[in-house]
Amino acid sequence: MSNLDAGKTITNLYIGASEIQKASGANWSVSGGNKIVLKKAYLATLDVGETTFTAKMTDGLTVTFKVTVSDTTPAAEEPAAEPGG
Repeated sequence: MSNLDAGKTITNLYIGASEIQKASGANWSVSGGNKIVLKKAYLATLDVGETTFTAKMTDGLTVTFKVTVSDTTPAAEEPAAEPGG
């Protein structure tokens, strides 16, 4: 989303019809006027898989993009076998 015309900035972000609140930048922010930064803590609230976002610009145009979330939690280690068992 770095190819926006000069003067256009991202004003709102949605999943479907639900607006994602910026929450003072805790969920997402805009860098350089045209790059969305999704915060790690917010991404952790999403289901594993693909999510489609829609960004609304100051001129009312929208851009749709997809993000794939995967589970990166390390697998639990198996307990060590006890000697003689």
